[in-house]
Amino acid sequence: MKKRLITITVLLAVIISILSLGFAGCGEPQVDAIILKQAPTVTSEYGQKLAIADDGIIRVRGLDGDVSDVKVTLDMIDQTGFDNKSLEEQTLKIKYGGKEVTFTVRLIREATSISVKKAPTCTSVYAGMPFEIADDGVLAVQYKDGGADDVTITADMLDLSGFDIDSTEEQTVKVVYGLKETSFKVTLLYDEIDDTGETQSFRFEAENAELGGGTVGVEYCGTDADGYLNRPDGTRDECVKNLFVGEGGYVTFNIVSSKRCHARITFSIGTTHFDTYNEYDKYARVEVNGEMLTTGIVYDAEKPLEAGGISPWWTFQLYEMDKEIVLDRGVNVISIKTYGYAGITVSADDTTDDAGGRNLGYISISTTADLEWAPEE
Repeated sequence: MKKRLITITVLLAVIISILSLGFAGCGEPQVDAIILKQAPTVTSEYGQKLAIADDGIIRVRGLDGDVSDVKVTLDMIDQTGFDNKSLEEQTLKIKYGGKEVTFTVRLIREATSISVKKAPTCTSVYAGMPFEIADDGVLAVQYKDGGADDVTITADMLDLSGFDIDSTEEQTVKVVYGLKETSFKVTLLYDEIDDTGETQSFRFEAENAELGGGTVGVEYCGTDADGYLNRPDGTRDECVKNLFVGEGGYVTFNIVSSKRCHARITFSIGTTHFDTYNEYDKYARVEVNGEMLTTGIVYDAEKPLEAGGISPWWTFQLYEMDKEIVLDRGVNVISIKTYGYAGITVSADDTTDDAGGRNLGYISISTTADLEWAPEE
C-alpha cells in the first residue's frame, strides 16, 4: 500500500513538472535584442482607451542568433503613464522577451469648428526669410465630444503650401487642427538695406568651411607634410582647402548676418596657377546666396606675397572683389567654386593645367553687420 502511494506521488510530481514545462514553453521567449521595424498605428482618439492596428512589427534576434519579425499586440505595450486625454506627443514602450523599444503617439481630438482668437506674432517679418511665429497665437476650438478649449497656435499647425515667402503683399496663412482649418493674415515687409554703423572685419577660416566636389577637393589642415605650409619665418597657414580645377570643386561658408547690408570680401588664395588664366573669373566663381558674381580679380605678379613660402604652389596673395555684395539678414551661403560646379564649360582647346589647383586659406568680410558662423544643426 505504501509502495503504491509512493508511486502515485512520484507520478503526480512528474506530471506537474511536465505541465509546468509545457506552460513555460507557451510563454514569451527570452531574446537577445529587439528593434522597432514599424511602429503600430494608434487607432484610438482623445478620451478613448488605447487601441492599435495590427501593422506594428518588431524585429527579434533570439538567443540562438536567429532573426524573425513579430507583430506588435496591445498586451506588449506598457501603458504606464499613458494619458488618453493629452494631445501632446507621448512615448510608449513595447516590451518583448525581456527587452524593450519605444515609439511615440499623438492623439487626435476631432473638432467641429476652430477659429483664430488671437493671431500669432510673425517673428520673421522680412520677405525672403523662413516664416516663423511666436507662441502668443490662440486658437478657439469646439470639439466633437462637446468640449471646448483655447489652444496655442504652433508652427506645426501651419499650412504654408501656398504661401509666398518673397511677397510683400497681404497673404493668408492656414491653420489646421483637429481635422479642421482656419486662417489669419500676414504681410511681410521688404528688408531695406541698412549700412549704418561702424565697419567691422570678420575672418572665416577655410578649416571650418564645407569642402565639396567629391574627390576633387583636398583639405590640408593641421599637418606639416612635405613642408608645404612652412614659411621662412617659421609660421604656417592654419588650414588650406585645395580645389582642383580640371573637374571642379567648391568651398562653402555659411555665415549669419544680423541685418541686410552691403559687404566686401577679401580672399586669401594661392597664386601659382594664375599663369594660364590671369583673370580669376576665367576658371572660378564666387556665389552668394545662389547668385553668381564676377570678382574682377586679375593676377598681379608684382603684388607682394602675404608671407612668402618655400614653394610657389603654396604662396598666397590677398585679393578683394571689385564690387560690393549684399548680405541678407540671417544665414548667407558663400561658395567659391571652380569649373563644373561654377557652370563654366572647358573647351577642347583649353590649355588650363588640369592637375593644378586653387588654394583657399580664408575669407575676410568687411561690413557694418555683426557676423558669425551659422550654428550647426
